[in-house]
Amino acid sequence: RGRAISDPRSARLAVASRTDRGVSALANVVAFDTSVPPERMCRVMEGRMHDAWLWSCVPVADNFNPRHARMRRYRYHFRGETSTKGLRQAARLFKGEHDFESFTVERGGGRLRIDRIRIRRDGPFVLADFEAERFTRGLVRRISGAMEAYARGEVTEADLRGALRGYPIRMAPAPPEGLFLLDVDCRIAWPSASVHLAEAISERARAPTLAHRFAEQLAT
Repeated sequence: RGRAISDPRSARLAVASRTDRGVSALANVVAFDTSVPPERMCRVMEGRMHDAWLWSCVPVADNFNPRHARMRRYRYHFRGETSTKGLRQAARLFKGEHDFESFTVERGGGRLRIDRIRIRRDGPFVLADFEAERFTRGLVRRISGAMEAYARGEVTEADLRGALRGYPIRMAPAPPEGLFLLDVDCRIAWPSASVHLAEAISERARAPTLAHRFAEQLAT
């Protein structure tokens, strides 16, 4: 009674982006068939979810699939002492269309285009924003790890260029706690979210990043 869906398969549940364990999301798009009207959906869902909120609910066409989003944006948080110059130099290598087979755990699907990588300093962090139509599994964490390794002088530009040509490169992916899914563009006109809800989500979203920073400080 009052359920939005009873079975994910029969409701055709689909999610725009899936994230690695430990990665947080400030925005995602979920679609499913339901008999609950949109004006009641947020109230019905929020009463049954923990550590998750709904920004908005809107009706969509029967053939809508959030996996066909035109843009996804991720943000990685590096420690503040990481060289912004080194990160920007590495980022230039990854922008554009490449075969990212060496930077993803998905086999055979590594060729894609990264439209933008923006590096900037923000308080105790250096932020890297990645924008693309799609990302393969683990891609942003592995690119972030490679960029940080370059900024530290642990790998060279030739190493990264070689990896983009398919040569293996050995380095650990960046920790998942520093990564956030920020936005998914599915060509939907969303009603404005309440200020109270936006503030609540932003406040709770700081916790994983601060935990990531604290754990790194203990390790140094």
